[in-house]
Amino acid sequence: MQGKFNVITLCGSTRFRAEYERVQKELTLKGNIVISVGLFGHSGDDEVWKDGVKEMLDEMHLAKIDMADEIFVINPGGYVGQSTSREIAYARSRGKTVKSLCPLEPPCEPRARRVTPDFITELKEGEVFVFGSNKEGMHGGGAARIASEKFGAKWGEGIGMTGRCYAIPTMDGSLDIIRKHVDDFTEYAAAHPELTFLVTRIGCGIAGWRDSEIAPLFGKASELGNVTLPEEFWKILQ
Repeated sequence: MQGKFNVITLCGSTRFRAEYERVQKELTLKGNIVISVGLFGHSGDDEVWKDGVKEMLDEMHLAKIDMADEIFVINPGGYVGQSTSREIAYARSRGKTVKSLCPLEPPCEPRARRVTPDFITELKEGEVFVFGSNKEGMHGGGAARIASEKFGAKWGEGIGMTGRCYAIPTMDGSLDIIRKHVDDFTEYAAAHPELTFLVTRIGCGIAGWRDSEIAPLFGKASELGNVTLPEEFWKILQ
């Protein structure tokens, strides 16, 4: 409390900018001090994806939770991403009240490993080949070449669905940028339960990343029943 005013920190994916602004206004008019995010990385504030900025903002947001009496989670449709899950857990560990726009699901029980085969030569009906790409869509090597030659990935399309594939750019030199694309993939997979997404070791070949750097980005995706991950990723996640 600050005097007679309750302090509330907003949490949730920054792709929901309009909802943030609406909830902030409503809670303020009800007599609360409302602390929000400073930048909306998923809604146009590209400064977030510069080296080190997102990590700083994530740490800063935990400090904002420390300042509050409670948090309010912006989760239209029930969506809660990996960063928001961490913030909710942090708030609860500090004894903060947790409220939300939509009901929060109880913590998920660990799922059985759904392992992507090492070699994929064909896709069954409803399966999607998920590979590491470059944003220019130049599918000349590694899994990208397989995606192009076997599963219809189109040259010039380096982000999202293309053919029977989903492209995740990994060649921009920043884990923060890759994290954003993985978050977008996770949201897409969650919205398409009729499909099964076979995630390959994206970024761990030509792009030069380590499994230990890429696997944690798929923490939320690992909870989806329609996503398979490489054995190397599961070893790190579990």
